[in-house]
Amino acid sequence: MKKLIQTVIAFTNTRKQTVLRICGHGASGKTSFATALHQVYKDGQSQLIEADAYIISGQHSKETFLQYDFQEKEDFYHITACHPARHELNGLKRDVAMLRRGMDVLTPDFPWLPEKHLRSHCPVTIVEGMTPTFLDSQLFDLSIFLYTDSDTELQRRLERDVAHRGRNPEFIRQTHNHRRRQYDLYMADYQSQFDIVINQSGNNFQVEKAIFPTR
Repeated sequence: MKKLIQTVIAFTNTRKQTVLRICGHGASGKTSFATALHQVYKDGQSQLIEADAYIISGQHSKETFLQYDFQEKEDFYHITACHPARHELNGLKRDVAMLRRGMDVLTPDFPWLPEKHLRSHCPVTIVEGMTPTFLDSQLFDLSIFLYTDSDTELQRRLERDVAHRGRNPEFIRQTHNHRRRQYDLYMADYQSQFDIVINQSGNNFQVEKAIFPTR
């Protein structure tokens, strides 16, 4: 990971301003990678947009269902964040465009994710989360996608969500297969639009693709 981070920093150092996106499914390692990258920059040189603020939550997700093939039969399940309709895409697109055009941004405010003042003149802006996966790649100067196999994702969800979010482990196991199926159907294909692809299956760190744009 450290080698890739240093390469990314070298890339951004050649530019006056850079907007990065770091994406992936839940528990793919995107937040850890984005945080590690952000912390390497000197104070004031980078800022981090946590795109969870742009996920549409609450009753909308509970009452909206998708129909798809699941375990060799037709099934219904409520929409997860692996589907683009769960995200306020226009809001994030607007905010990234404002930063690029020299305007500061105030992100949405939630009890679990307070608003953040983003500075348009900051040299590096890191947009981390699932939401930017579904935006046009032209909005970003460099795009990084992380993923794992199903077993690694489940293991990480159990470790993280039970210890830090108070979730029931049995509920996590019951919902995992549907989450993974929706990832395969609605999100996985987007990784072809990313410059860098990282496979963290088995808790390894394998860079499968690394193409740094010249534009």
